[in-house]
Amino acid sequence: MSSVEPGGPADKAGIKPGDLILKLAGVSVGDQGTLASYCQVLDTHGSDGTMDVEILRPSDGSLMAGQINGRELEVTGENVTDGSAAVAAEGYSGDTVDLSDDSNSIAVTVPVEWAEVDGSAFVDDSGRNWSSLAAAPDLEAFYSSYDVPGLMLMGTDPSLTTAAAMEQFDASGSCNPTDQGPWDDGYYRGDYVQYDCAGTTLAVLATQDYEVTGTLVLIVQLQSEYELTTVLETIAGSFRFL
Repeated sequence: MSSVEPGGPADKAGIKPGDLILKLAGVSVGDQGTLASYCQVLDTHGSDGTMDVEILRPSDGSLMAGQINGRELEVTGENVTDGSAAVAAEGYSGDTVDLSDDSNSIAVTVPVEWAEVDGSAFVDDSGRNWSSLAAAPDLEAFYSSYDVPGLMLMGTDPSLTTAAAMEQFDASGSCNPTDQGPWDDGYYRGDYVQYDCAGTTLAVLATQDYEVTGTLVLIVQLQSEYELTTVLETIAGSFRFL
């Protein structure tokens, strides 16, 4: 978790910033790292539902179990180092940073290692204005290939439907679709498609907030197991309009 809202369900359960979610409602977040499994949990239980949760706390090596909207976390194991060792092996510290675009319109939380950031707005070929936020270890490589991880978050007015946004940012011409479905996290709803791009996972998500104040498009490239699990969970739980 990159951040925990004071007084929110995660805070009441005892979850702290930096904790790594291993299982949510019995679904192993660390197995496949797909948006489908994340959506399935939210769709089944809802944002107010009681969900079993298992976490690893890298700061002290504790394995803990409890419930969101239920019983508080309790320690079930100590001196667990596998998770933090895996993070280090993949070149990640586990630390995150919350970023916003140049106009302070949109925001998302990413690993601190995605240190190259571009928050400039742009106008697409149809004349539509977009606020934009991109982050990656190497932005030039992220923009030009599928060889590095990174993300691009874009926001525009709600006249662009989520279906039209998915069509605009369709990647099936260069990648193979592997999964798709509806998205509803209790704050934003829309659709997503996940692709295999020569071994790199590409996720494209188009959503509108419940108040329909705008349309957000999220494009994420992920490669390692840590990126497909913890990084994806962090991004999926933090993208937003400001």
